Amino acid sequence: MPGGHPGVVLWFGALMVLGLACPWRTPEPPLPPAGRPTPSEGACRRWRLILSLAAGLTVTILALLSAWRGVGTHENFQYQQPRTRWLLRRIDSAIQAYMEKTGRPPSTLGELDAVKEGSYLVDPDGAVRDGWNQPFRYSVDGGKYLVVSYGRDGKPGGRGLDCDLSNVSPAPPESLPTFGQFLFDLPTGGLVWTSVLSGMVVFLLAFFTIKNDLYAGMPVSIAIKLVVMAIAALLFASFISFLHIPTGH
Repeated sequence: MPGGHPGVVLWFGALMVLGLACPWRTPEPPLPPAGRPTPSEGACRRWRLILSLAAGLTVTILALLSAWRGVGTHENFQYQQPRTRWLLRRIDSAIQAYMEKTGRPPSTLGELDAVKEGSYLVDPDGAVRDGWNQPFRYSVDGGKYLVVSYGRDGKPGGRGLDCDLSNVSPAPPESLPTFGQFLFDLPTGGLVWTSVLSGMVVFLLAFFTIKNDLYAGMPVSIAIKLVVMAIAALLFASFISFLHIPTGH
């Protein structure tokens, strides 16, 4: 796809189909059932706009939340945190092997054979670096040890990309990227635009398809149409979002 954004191209095609399927001049709306007052043109226009905006915003928000949760479980959007987890597991295994030979944990990570052989990135002070190029914190208390990464910011605490990871808990629930990090810190522009375009398409579809139902006073028909459009848009958005997931190659 041109520009590396297949979702934009597909949604543009969907909008063209929408333009052909929904003429700008709609037929005269049916009259409401006998005994029911005829709604005014202004009232119908306001309700069309309100319902269409509500449907579009709902789809956009749901699509964004779904994409956000998916990014948290997909390691190809950022490599530093997954690499740090991998390093913690490797270092923990190396320490276990060291303890089997010596009966005690190493005083420093520099005593591990893998570190001496250059298997890990080490700074001039001999500290092993994590995926963020920050030094691991290593501590020993008797026969117990702890290897900690302070995350992207290199400070204790934090959530998402700044969450602390350790050999005891390499993937705590708090390490899921926050919604703000999903929007601004990760390469998720394609997912965000797909979610926004999904809401825009639902807004346009709703605006052009519920007019007659509003004039006729058919709330059940309106609700069914909005739900069907929202579900279809979310499914299509999920498919397009899949196209934006980096392959990692």
